[in-house]
Amino acid sequence: MAEGQPCFNFVGDSIGCAPFTVNVLSCAGVTFSLNFKWKPNPSGADYLNFPAGQNNASFTYPTPGTYIIDQILGGPGQSLKRTVKVFDSSSKPDFFWSTCKDTLIIQFKDSVFSTYKFNPGDGSAEILIKEKFKVFKHWYNFSTPSATYTFSITGEIPATCSRDVISNTISLYKSSQEPVSDILTGVDTLNFKFQIQTRADEPYGFQQTCGTNVQIVKSGKTDENQSALVENIVLSNNAQNCTLQAFTLNGCGQKILAPPFTLIWPRLKTDNQKIDVSWPKTSFQNLVSFELLRNGVQIKNLISQTDSNYADTDNLICGISYCYQFRMKFQVPGHSGQMEYQSPEICGQAVSDRPPDPVKNLTATIEEKGVLISGIGSPLAQTYVVFRKEMSTPDYINVLETSTIPLLDTSADFMNRSYCYKISFKDICGNQSIFSDSICPVWLRGEAETESEKSMFWTSLLGWKEGVDRYELIRYNETDVPEIIESEKGNSHKILGRDPSKQKVWYKIKAFPKNEILYPQPSFSNPVFFTQTLKLKFPDIFTPNEDGSNDVFRCYSFFISDFEMKIFNAWGNSVYYSQNLDKGWDGKINGRPAPGGPYAYWAKGKDENGEILEVRGYFNLVR
Repeated sequence: MAEGQPCFNFVGDSIGCAPFTVNVLSCAGVTFSLNFKWKPNPSGADYLNFPAGQNNASFTYPTPGTYIIDQILGGPGQSLKRTVKVFDSSSKPDFFWSTCKDTLIIQFKDSVFSTYKFNPGDGSAEILIKEKFKVFKHWYNFSTPSATYTFSITGEIPATCSRDVISNTISLYKSSQEPVSDILTGVDTLNFKFQIQTRADEPYGFQQTCGTNVQIVKSGKTDENQSALVENIVLSNNAQNCTLQAFTLNGCGQKILAPPFTLIWPRLKTDNQKIDVSWPKTSFQNLVSFELLRNGVQIKNLISQTDSNYADTDNLICGISYCYQFRMKFQVPGHSGQMEYQSPEICGQAVSDRPPDPVKNLTATIEEKGVLISGIGSPLAQTYVVFRKEMSTPDYINVLETSTIPLLDTSADFMNRSYCYKISFKDICGNQSIFSDSICPVWLRGEAETESEKSMFWTSLLGWKEGVDRYELIRYNETDVPEIIESEKGNSHKILGRDPSKQKVWYKIKAFPKNEILYPQPSFSNPVFFTQTLKLKFPDIFTPNEDGSNDVFRCYSFFISDFEMKIFNAWGNSVYYSQNLDKGWDGKINGRPAPGGPYAYWAKGKDENGEILEVRGYFNLVR
């Protein structure tokens, strides 16, 4: 170097991880200046001045970055610049690896480390790797067909960066082996789900072969800890009778092909009460089983089938969609276990001229607006036809057509007549079903023989398989909870006494089936209404002698509001007035016993229907 030119050397490294200290030694024996973070057009304040005789300096960089050290010696133009790179302290070696039979291949790709320590994991000594960005290979010596090792790499230089160990597990083989194809499942004719057993951290792919045309349909690389792979494969066109197979790429760059699957699926043709299933004639190697499935259930073993068609006639129902697929199993040469192929499902709708099954478990109950009829209908029904007859007549008539059940017959005069029903329907193929069993709900009638006596009569519910378990007679009013009057197995019941709860009451029969599985809901009859007549009743004789009997003159009645009562003596003078139905006259006037003899009364009240009743009468006070 010419005399008077700047110069300095790094003492240690010029690359490291923050915080990183740089030491420089100047070769200049005269006064010089250093700027450790030189920038264009620096200010003099950024420079450190060193007197003659001092030729070393240091600086610590706290944060990552690329810096330039600038040394100035003498006048302008006598400047020397050197670069320092400072990385994050968490920086680790970055590399990728592959295998080729018994050899591990590593290529580094990080920009931090220049030297690494490699531990092969086979018991041998650590190896110092200095050839950054170049391929490093390590050969493993083992006698078995395959072996597994865990190797590790640690960054060595620069020493100020992370010294964490990075480990990976590898599987090595004396010879390349094809991946084992486990299961191929067809989602539809263009989409398949592939499951294979492969090795970890290995390139893989799938290829479709149609004649001489080979097309790669998907590729990727397995995870480091993954040995089983499930992939969804999308084909670009119809692959009937083509092959689909998996492959891997070993570290030697060789494509290792798995055994292929031949893609076939059923072709359908529907006919009356028959679906013809056909498939391409194909020769299969190492075939163990060949099944035809309908809706997931095997209907035919085709392993010895010489023809390529099958006629399915087993209990086909018009309008029902049936889905067919193949399930094939193959022996894998050189491997335990079997390959399995499930073809895409191909579906077709059956047609038939056979009458469909009738509506099952028909039942009926009477609601507020009509007779509700329910049962187990058919998903193939297009139109239900409801037939009705009065129980006393022989002939059914068509009263209603509907597309769904349950249904409500609002035209029935269910308060005055008892009915029976049955149902038929047409399916989507135009076939007419046979009639269902008939159902006759309970019909209730009541007779009020006297003010305090009612007789209830009802018909039996007809049509439930296994019959009726019991009938319950239930009393209702507008406000109270329904009350069970009687549980009967017969068809009549007599109610004695006036009903004290409400002026207006009604009754229904509730029928319970013996078989609650076939008929999970009870059935109700029509309601029968009774309105009890309002009467204001008074005694003829009044004996206020404090013997506990007839000591108070009062009104005896129910359902009364807005009540008033007046009592007059023989001269027409008012001696008592009350607005309380529950209280009465105790036979005293101004606190003194009233004399015996005739008296008159007047009373007025309003019933629950708002009707007003007014009465007058006479009674005798007897002492």
